[in-house]
Amino acid sequence: MGQRPSRASLLPAGSSAQSALQRIADMLLSEDALRQLVAIDEITDDTLAWAVAHGVVMYKAPADKTQAATIPFTLLPTPFPADLYGHAMEMAAGFHTLMDKVACDLPWLQRVLELTGKIDPICGPLLEICSKVYGPEGKDHALDIRLNMMRNDFMLDTASQERGEFPLKQIELNMIAASFSTHSQDITEVHRYLLCKYLHRLDAMLTPELVGSALDYGLPASPNASGLAAAMADAYKAYGKRWPHVERSRVVLFVAHQDESNELDHRKLEMALFKNHQIVSLRRSLTQLAAQCSSLLVPLAGHQNTGHTSPQALVVDGHEVTVAYFRSGYWPEQYNPAEACWEARELIERSEAVKCPSAPAQLAGMKKVQQVLCKPDQIGLFLGRQAELLARTFAKMSDPTVASDDVQAALRD
Repeated sequence: MGQRPSRASLLPAGSSAQSALQRIADMLLSEDALRQLVAIDEITDDTLAWAVAHGVVMYKAPADKTQAATIPFTLLPTPFPADLYGHAMEMAAGFHTLMDKVACDLPWLQRVLELTGKIDPICGPLLEICSKVYGPEGKDHALDIRLNMMRNDFMLDTASQERGEFPLKQIELNMIAASFSTHSQDITEVHRYLLCKYLHRLDAMLTPELVGSALDYGLPASPNASGLAAAMADAYKAYGKRWPHVERSRVVLFVAHQDESNELDHRKLEMALFKNHQIVSLRRSLTQLAAQCSSLLVPLAGHQNTGHTSPQALVVDGHEVTVAYFRSGYWPEQYNPAEACWEARELIERSEAVKCPSAPAQLAGMKKVQQVLCKPDQIGLFLGRQAELLARTFAKMSDPTVASDDVQAALRD
């Protein structure tokens, strides 16, 4: 079950909420208490009803949008050390700075991904697009309006903790189509609801009111939909400030696969963007955009200098795209037909629309890049004193195509 979590540092020492939070954590780490909770007759039905009512679902078959089922999720939350959670939050800005700097250093990316580009069906075309769009005669990516919405995945390495090392280890950093952001915020509320409603059956002192007060600190709300929508709205406004001459309606484009079972995770973000900022979204697949290649780019009127001579707007079905948000484009099958879809991807990159991610940023999220950044001399190229702070989270990664003791050890294990 893992080690006992730290007490939430923000709670007043000795308060009833602090005591309740520790008791809740102890119960969630007790196999006997978990058995008692799971044995409550209505708890599973209650959980599923709450999840369905709040849209924590996926389509069973994308072609039939009348049928949906809950996404897989745990019945109860898992206690996690509060201090490590705080460290992860504090490092978020540093990771964003790192990946943005990597994305703006195209020569470094090209060197690191040279061999990967020869064998990977996504990396290769993206490198080619970058060479065409951001080459010597092209745009300067550092002058673009840039938006990155990424998901950083960590695991708790108890073996490292026992050795006195920093136990929070980064496993993966996603730069494109980081999924389940809006579903996860709703699952947090599912867990809050269940704990408040049912824990008093095991411990009469844990009333719904006391549990709710404790969970304000121990299970904080996760406003992902509103936060991500606000970031997209900022990019939308930045585009409008740079290109104030409006000739057509402006929208945010969600580039999404037509057969997307997790569409509702996207839709919640679209809804937050419209509800909170009155910004309209369009949804198009790469296949649909490929059918419009001849009309996707239109010269921008009244433009200011951005480091190249002919800025162009991305226009889809008569709407000017301010932000192109990719929830597709990371898998070869999503480029069908391949040649036309990759042409559409290049045209989007050539446009002044804010790309999330841009082609360089998508390349920055490649596993090979993450492996190379584990080397102190490489991460140090992009960060100063922050480099050591972030590097301590890196799980060891080895390139299996390069002979080394680490690779041999991994193969033996």
